[in-house]
Amino acid sequence: MESAAKPNDSRDSWTIQSVLGSSWEKQKGAKGIILVGCLICMVINTIVELGYGALLISLDVIEYGGQWDTVTWSVQPVRFILNILESPLLYGVFLLGIQRSAGMPIHVKTIFQPFSFFFLLIGLTLLVSLFTLAGFLLLVLPGIYLALAYSFSPYLMIKKKMGIWESMETSRKTVTKYWWRYFGLMLLLVLLNIVAAVALLVPLVWTIPMTFIALGEVYNASFQDNNEESDANSNPASAAP
Repeated sequence: MESAAKPNDSRDSWTIQSVLGSSWEKQKGAKGIILVGCLICMVINTIVELGYGALLISLDVIEYGGQWDTVTWSVQPVRFILNILESPLLYGVFLLGIQRSAGMPIHVKTIFQPFSFFFLLIGLTLLVSLFTLAGFLLLVLPGIYLALAYSFSPYLMIKKKMGIWESMETSRKTVTKYWWRYFGLMLLLVLLNIVAAVALLVPLVWTIPMTFIALGEVYNASFQDNNEESDANSNPASAAP
């Protein structure tokens, strides 16, 4: 494993204020591609949900026009598996934020890049989900901790070519150093998007891209190596128009 896979020691190289300010600036000119990526993700998710619903209707599990809450627990594992299988697409949208944050070119096709690691990512997502679920069963707080602590593991696998356990542990050990700060940032971003949604949805055009880029800011501050910084600096105008 190359040395670039090691996290940066300067865990104080980012603050909530700096991340919010930088992500606000970097969403300018990148909103279109990130929002299109989100739209593609939503459309595919909707198609899968409709297909799943049609299958349940054809099997007489639910009646046409019935409510999802009438679905028996026996079919819930199938829905969980479908969500796991769709997870690489969501990781692809977050990759747009990471690359925009680093000053690298972003393209809509980037959202499909994680599928090159499909089976590894499915294994990673399944393991993280099981660990997080177990944490929530243990008084909730451990689940919240693990959900945030493991949040960078998919991107370490994709960008640093780490294995499942290595990416999980590298993410957990790094995030633990600034967990409360990261929690505060995520909480602020959630509240920001809730307010934007209440305000006639229009502000989401700015807050959604900002959210993805904010995660990229923290990721790059934590894991970006010198080679990646040099590549980004050599392409100052490479970001999306």
